[in-house]
Amino acid sequence: MRLFQNTLRTEYEEGNAALRDAGRKLSPIRDSQSLIEMFDELNDKYRDDLGDRSLVSIRDGLVRRKKGLAREFQQKRTCGAVLKSLRTFARRVDKWKVNEADLLALLKSFARTIRLNQHSCHTARRHHLGYQRFQTPTTNPSETKESLRSALGSELRDLTQEAEAIGE
Repeated sequence: MRLFQNTLRTEYEEGNAALRDAGRKLSPIRDSQSLIEMFDELNDKYRDDLGDRSLVSIRDGLVRRKKGLAREFQQKRTCGAVLKSLRTFARRVDKWKVNEADLLALLKSFARTIRLNQHSCHTARRHHLGYQRFQTPTTNPSETKESLRSALGSELRDLTQEAEAIGE
């Protein structure tokens, strides 16, 4: 969405705030699930090193925490609020006024994102953290605009489905 920042201005600010707020509401449950998954991966990886010591109580505590968060999420009807916000935002995306003249601004934003990525890669390499170079294929500007809009729509649908699954 940041690629559209210069083009959309006010719409960007409103959309960014809506997505940020939705993400904040969903993040505790997402984070608790991530902790369980990381714990399981680490437990599997280092099982031989741990020997017979049981870590079931730690995992049980993580699962209880997640269930408590999910219960609180349902009691506060957070899912409905998040879904409403995402659906409202998705309807606004369809009305964005992005035309061919805006493509230059969009491409400048895209170039800035690539420069920031290259800078981050260079910094990581300097600090011996390893790096990965991303290469972006060149495409027709109209195709770029449509593929970005499509990707954003796809991400919104995925977020909506995840929020609906949490609410069930």
